[in-house]
Parts: sequence; structure tokens; C-alpha cells
Amino acid sequence: MLSPIRSYVLLHHPIADGPLQDLRNAYYQLAYEGFVPDKAPNLDSKEDINLDTIILDALRSADEKEDAITAAIGYSTYLNRTQPRVNLIEAAIQIARNTGSTQLAGCLQCYGGIIRIQSQYDAAYVALDEAIERYIRMGSLLEVADCLWMIGDTLILQNRFDEARSKVEEARRHFIEANYSMGAADCLLLLGAAYQAQGKFDIATSTLEDARSQYAQSSERLGETNCLLELGTVYFARGQYEAALSIAMEAKLAHAELRDSWGFPHTLLLLGTIHYDQGQYPEACSAAEEARRACNRLGDKSSIAKSLVLMGNILIKQGRYDEVYPLAEDARDAYTSVGNLQGIADSLTLLGDVYLQEGKIDMAYSTLKEAQSQFTQCSKGWYGSMRLADCNRALGKIYRLQGQYDNAIEVLEEARATYSTQSRKKPDEDECTKEIELALQERDNCENVGEKSVVSSVID
Repeated sequence: MLSPIRSYVLLHHPIADGPLQDLRNAYYQLAYEGFVPDKAPNLDSKEDINLDTIILDALRSADEKEDAITAAIGYSTYLNRTQPRVNLIEAAIQIARNTGSTQLAGCLQCYGGIIRIQSQYDAAYVALDEAIERYIRMGSLLEVADCLWMIGDTLILQNRFDEARSKVEEARRHFIEANYSMGAADCLLLLGAAYQAQGKFDIATSTLEDARSQYAQSSERLGETNCLLELGTVYFARGQYEAALSIAMEAKLAHAELRDSWGFPHTLLLLGTIHYDQGQYPEACSAAEEARRACNRLGDKSSIAKSLVLMGNILIKQGRYDEVYPLAEDARDAYTSVGNLQGIADSLTLLGDVYLQEGKIDMAYSTLKEAQSQFTQCSKGWYGSMRLADCNRALGKIYRLQGQYDNAIEVLEEARATYSTQSRKKPDEDECTKEIELALQERDNCENVGEKSVVSSVID
């Protein structure tokens, strides 16, 4: 049985007709021009190894370096959306530096695009900044805009929204000046994603719908599908579960069809969160586990950790406390490895919550206080704010149990105010109100007992 790659080569270059160089050239053309997410063939492991070996061999040869660098960039760019790895592009960067190749900027752009998805943010900024400098010297403003877009997208992942908007707006200006509509639409998608993450849902919706319309006009399915993912998150945050679920399912099917290894697990995480919020724990757990496996293949440590936290929260609802601890620890380790402070706080909140559920009050208190401290040190979107509210709500319960009623009321009121900004969090808001009422009642009872004790001692 012939694979798609082998079939392509044999069709255009019969074995009897030419030397090995002809076969290599066919692979270069296929790697550079044919690998786009919605058209690329499915590759099995042997074909993967074949392409890697051929391109690496060409990079080491004396007379094929430029063609091989071109192929390495094309193939690595394709893999960035399917099964990202950096072995080829790292070899290409080294060759390009040694030979003074003008393709070094493209190698650095490709490399930065891969490692940023794997949560290696600082190294990605270094690579993309150098690529921008080289592109500017070459007068390649469209490529400059592409790099600015990547930096903006990465800044959004770190909740650095103001910096992100600045980079994305700059990229958008370049794209508009060059009359490149798809680049401008990509920037609108990012701006909408930033507004969504900040909880600015009205402007997020209008921006994303604008981007989606531009993608649809050009039949750009991947961009349109990514808009759906962001819009689904907006509907979820607003408690419109039916609409959110419908959009998320549509996005999941599209991402799977396009073999988009980044969008697919993020859509699964959204689906899992929607099911979790509705108490559909088996469905939520299934989606979270599938997302974890997909993120693991991608090497996206932050998203792996996010799926672990979601699974942990589900298990708490199911009373499976022993299973939560390793998930929380693994999530914290993953977030720590990439310096994600909000993620560290998120995993600590999960750990503190399970301690509280099991009545381990001292451990719960120290863990939740650490989480609270971490949250205050990082910038947060609406998700981080909600998780801080979860942390404060749990701390409020502990303060009440310890008789620290004023502290309890303070953090519970703060949590209640945050929950009140999203209608889907009404049950959590109501729980805070009940805890506040209990704290007030218990504080009044203590004060009355104290007054009676004083009166009794005076009479005696």
C-alpha cells in the first residue's frame, strides 16, 4: 500500500527516471508549498521520519543548503499546527547563521512561532524580536507584521493585554497598508480574544463578528473557526450555555477536520468547562482528559495544566478527593516550569479546596493564602478574577470556622462582588451571601455572650 507522500513522489518521479536529487526536490516542493492545515496529507511515523531525514541530510550537504532551509521552514511551519517540534528549524538556524543566509529571519520567525505555543515565552520573544530586526533591514514589512502578530498573541496568553493590543494594532496597520485583508482579519481576531479575556464582552463580540465576516468572505476556515472558539467563550462567560455549547461543538468539528492541533484541545477545554458548570461531570471529565492528551502531544504546558485543574475541580464535585492531589501537584509543577503565576495560583486554589473539603483546615488555610498572594502579583483576565473569588470564598469559610468573622466578611464580600459580574456565577454569589450571614450571626452571638459574661461578673 502506498502512502500519500510516496504516491506523490512516484507519480511525478518514477524510480527509473531520475537520481535521488529529483526525489529530494519533490519532497522540498511538497514540504514548502503543500503543507497547509486544510490540505496537507496525513503522515504516518515512517513518512515523518523520511522527511526529517531527507531535509536534515540536505542541510548538512555542501550544495543544497538554501533549498533545504526553505524546506525546513515549510515543513516545520506545517508541523507547528499538527505535531510541533524544533529539531529541523534549530538545525536550519545554525546553518543560516554559519552561511549568512537571508533566510535566517524566516527561520527565527518559524522557531519563535513553535516555542511560544509550547509556553517558552521569553525565548520566543528573543527569536521574534531578532526576526523583526532582520526583516526591517530587508524591507519586509509584511513579515514584520506577522512577527508582531505572534508577539501580540503570546502577550495575550500572559494576560499582558495593553502590550498585546499595542503590538497587534501596529501589525494591523502594516497589513492594511499592504492591502493584506487576511492579516488584518487575524489582528481583529486577536483584539477580540484580548477583549474576551478581559471580560469586555460587548466589544469582543463585535470585533470577533467583524473578523469572522472577513474570514468568511475569503473562505478562510481556520480563522473563522478560531473566531467561533472565542465567541463560544463569550457566551459561556455570560451563562448562555446552549449557545456556547452549540458554537463549541461546531468549532470542535472544524478544528478536527482542519487537523489544527492548537485549536482542537482549546475547544475541548471550553466544552469541558461548559459541561462542568452545568453539573455534567462525566462529559466534562471526558473532554478535559481528551484535551490533556492533545495538549501533551502539542507540548503546551500551560494548557496541559489547565486541563489538569479542570479535571481536579470535577473530581472534587464527585467526592474523589484522593485523585485530586496528584493532579493539583502536576498542574502546579507545569505552571511553575513556564513561570505562569496565575496558573500557579489556580492550582494552589484547587489544592486548598480539596484540603478544605477533607477538613484539613490548617493545610487549606496556608495553601489558599499562598494562592491569594500569587493572584495579587499577576495581571488577570476574567478567568483569573473568578478563580481569585473562589480562593477568597474558601478562605472566608475558614476564617468563619476560626472565629475571625471580620476577615471572613471582608473576603466573602470581595468574592461576592466578583461573582456578581457574571450571571452564571449566581449560585456562588448566593453561597457567599449565606456565609456572610452566618459570619454576622455568629459574631453577634459571640458579642452577646461576651456582654452577658461581663454583666454576670459585675453582679457577682
